[in-house]
This record gives sequence, structure tokens and C-alpha cells, in this order.
Amino acid sequence: MLVEHTTPLLPAYDRLFGIQQVATTDTVASIHVGRHRLAFSTPDDFVTMHPGIGLDPGFGLPGIVSLELGIERRERTADYFAGRQIAFQEMPDGGFVLPAYEANGAILFFSEG
Repeated sequence: MLVEHTTPLLPAYDRLFGIQQVATTDTVASIHVGRHRLAFSTPDDFVTMHPGIGLDPGFGLPGIVSLELGIERRERTADYFAGRQIAFQEMPDGGFVLPAYEANGAILFFSEG
């Protein structure tokens, strides 16, 4: 999720999930919720963490900018996207990313595992 500043979020998430579940840097907050993770960052840090991923300059803050989903079969997922003419990029780690214009405004990351 993109936000202007992560610091104001921290007290509420510390109380909600416990301070041990909240990891932070100066401008990024990661909250572990069971086997899931909520990540909050500034737009600049999002671009730094995901080089080559286009971010809509008009994206309103705060907002959900991306979602990461697990896939079972990488090749099958690629075939599905290609067969339906859905634009996607392969990532260096072997995952895929669908740009926001292909996914109703949210960037979708797919990783095997």
C-alpha cells in the first residue's frame, strides 16, 4: 500500500498485531499477519523496491497499489496469460507481474511457491 508517511501507522498496527509483528525502516513498514504480510511504503520507496515497474503518476494516496499472489505452476500461468493476450513481464526471480492497466489499476505480482 502506498502512503505519504508510514510513521503515523505504526502505533495502531503495534496494538493490533503486536510490536513483534511490525518491522520498519525509515519509510517502509511491514506487518506480519499470520502467513501474510501487509507492506506500506512511500511511492519513491515502492519504485526503488520494484525497479522497472511503472507506477501511475496520478495514483492517489493512500491506496492499494499492488498485490502478490502465489502460483503453483509458473509455465501454466504464463500460458494462461499469453493465451488470453494479457500483457505480463517476467521478473528476475522467475515470477511475473501484470501492469496496472491489465488489472483494473492494481499491479499484480505472481510468484511460485
